[in-house]
Amino acid sequence: MLRVLVVERDQGTRDKIREELARDPALTLEAETGDEVAAVMLAEQHKFDIVLLELALRKFTAATVATLVRKSCPLAKIVLLTDTSLEGMQAQAPSLSFASAFLSKDKIPTQLLPLIHSLQANKPGQSK
Repeated sequence: MLRVLVVERDQGTRDKIREELARDPALTLEAETGDEVAAVMLAEQHKFDIVLLELALRKFTAATVATLVRKSCPLAKIVLLTDTSLEGMQAQAPSLSFASAFLSKDKIPTQLLPLIHSLQANKPGQSK
């Protein structure tokens, strides 16, 4: 069973993610939050395998949150959720090297589950 943390401010997006994760018995939504500080605290309490992390956060950068989460969950795969097309993210790529993968929010219904399973299949390394 893969344990998932969702860090996303938009409740509608969290609902979509929850629906998709519920379709796969190998995944469990262990926790979800729209707050970066809560995400770090949750990571200290649980050992997540997958973290779905919104790129556009308010209090901290996604890189800061990822660094803090990785202190408690060093093996977690971090998927950045973005409103931006993946092609538009190439300019930011060097500063986002902490991410295991990127997922455009509009692709959640079709690509979330295959992406999570491909990341888990490549456990030792990180896929981009």
